[in-house]
Amino acid sequence: MDNDEGIAPIKKYSEYAIDYDKLYAPKGAAYRNRKIIRDSHINTPIDYSNNRLAGRSRISGDADPAVQRAAINALIEKSRQA
Repeated sequence: MDNDEGIAPIKKYSEYAIDYDKLYAPKGAAYRNRKIIRDSHINTPIDYSNNRLAGRSRISGDADPAVQRAAINALIEKSRQA
């Protein structure tokens, strides 16, 4: 079944019955210019090189579900190796 984004859920960890929809970070509020400190990296371009996973902006939760799912799966893989 597809979600609202039209992305089929990954069933990679079905033995854990992970409901990815409950783990996705909600998108946060945009930053206001007066709240951004001078040394902030907010305007630094986001690095997408070498298929690096990244969100669309510096706003929390502003990564599409496929990117968030990949991050969740990476955390699971690392925890299994520990």
